[in-house]
Amino acid sequence: MTILEYVKNKVDIEHEDGDNTFDSRLLVDIESALAELQQLTDMKSQDGITANTTFEDMLALSDQGLLMLCKTFVGICVRLSFDPPSGSVLNSLEKSKDVIASRITVQTERGS
Repeated sequence: MTILEYVKNKVDIEHEDGDNTFDSRLLVDIESALAELQQLTDMKSQDGITANTTFEDMLALSDQGLLMLCKTFVGICVRLSFDPPSGSVLNSLEKSKDVIASRITVQTERGS
């Protein structure tokens, strides 16, 4: 599964095959999330991502738990920038993002 497909599922965009209405906007938000993630992990630096880029292309991780944390982090970051909720849902997502960032940092340090 590509990063774009994963994110579309996480932000609840109902789309049909071939529907790329929000792809360019999502790709910008994904790149921002990956830039944040790069500061937390040993992620490969890449000039840009495409609709075909996978998490495996970006992250050389043998730790599946860390990979899942990174996917969740990207999903939350994109949700917060693409379609931010309000009220307690916003607070909950921001708190989850911070907790996951901390867990990624700890998990990365343990793997080093």
